[in-house]
Amino acid sequence: NQVIIDELKEAVDCQKIIIEANSDIQYVIVQNDQPEADSFRTRQFYLQQNAKLELITIILGGATSELIQEVYLQGAGAASLQKIVVVGTGQQKINLIANNIHAAPDCQSDITARTILSGSAISAFNGLIKIKHGAQQTNAYLRHDAYVLSDDAKNITIPGLEIDANDVKASHSASQSRLKPEDLLYLTSRGLTDSQARSLILEGFVQPIVEGIKEEGARDQAVGLIDARLNNI
Repeated sequence: NQVIIDELKEAVDCQKIIIEANSDIQYVIVQNDQPEADSFRTRQFYLQQNAKLELITIILGGATSELIQEVYLQGAGAASLQKIVVVGTGQQKINLIANNIHAAPDCQSDITARTILSGSAISAFNGLIKIKHGAQQTNAYLRHDAYVLSDDAKNITIPGLEIDANDVKASHSASQSRLKPEDLLYLTSRGLTDSQARSLILEGFVQPIVEGIKEEGARDQAVGLIDARLNNI
């Protein structure tokens, strides 16, 4: 049950990580670049037999940011769980590619992404479940939900399934919405300001992912960074 914290620092950065057989790893990525920064980063994870990876990704900062994260389930019985939070404001441009590639039987994977956009921010989420020939008994799911808070913000969701095996379960779903006036009215009628009500709803939207960070210091840092960003929306 090892926890690894990866605070992205280098603007151009590529890493290959091998998760050995029977390992149980939580890997937390926190991207909080300076507002003027541009970046391109890649993380590739290779899971051996019965390895388990929980990959939690928080993307907040930068002017233009691209992050590619790919999980290769190479050993039988491997499991991958990707959980992603994206908060884009101002004129940010964010491109996230999240792939789970199944190459062995009896593996499970899940990708859950939640995006919040305001201003004229643009975010593209490309999610792929790829199941190769021979990766039978795969169980895989991909879901992306987004709150788009302004007319100029743009959310792009591109889910994909590539299936070359015949005994699998694989599906995807996506949703996009705005804050509901009735929800804001309910909270403001109980003493919250409009800004506080908005922040409370959005914090609740991402909380299930952020609260899953096992390392207390990293969890508190992620909560603080997200709260600060949401308070300025």
